Amino acid sequence: MENLELSKEQLELLNSKDGLHALLKGKKVNVWGALRELNYVSALREKQEELIKLQNWVIDNDKKVVVLTHRIELCKQTSKMLTGFGVTNKIINSKVKELPDQNDFSCFVAMVETLKNRINDEKLHLDVKTGWRRYENLNLRLVGSQFSQWQAKISGTIQQDDQEIVLLNEYGLLEQHYAKW
Repeated sequence: MENLELSKEQLELLNSKDGLHALLKGKKVNVWGALRELNYVSALREKQEELIKLQNWVIDNDKKVVVLTHRIELCKQTSKMLTGFGVTNKIINSKVKELPDQNDFSCFVAMVETLKNRINDEKLHLDVKTGWRRYENLNLRLVGSQFSQWQAKISGTIQQDDQEIVLLNEYGLLEQHYAKW
């Protein structure tokens, strides 16, 4: 039998209800696998708590959310997922030039390329100043993830139909996420 050297924190984690479940759910006991799973679940819970806080802030302050993706497939998947959660959303693709119905939606999903095109159309002028950065690098053998999230203050203008939307130091989140499996 292998001699394991575990820290006090690792022992406490494994001795919890979730820890015991992670240890005993397979045919063989895998201490290091259980610890990886518990760390992953803990990080996931923290992210979920942050998202709930952000969601409540968006609702309480009557703000809108823009989700940017890199591919049209991700736009469609994100929109479908948001709809499943009951979030009214609209995909902004290359066909959408104006948003007269923007008050009907609390969230917009767009591709980075579409945003770049709006900048080239001179309909979008933004100044983004980043603040703190949260970084995470997970390697769970089958799944790997690199994640960065920056808090930002955004100022500028967005030309919409015949009106100009002015942003003055609005809070935003910028994310970069790479995953492999």
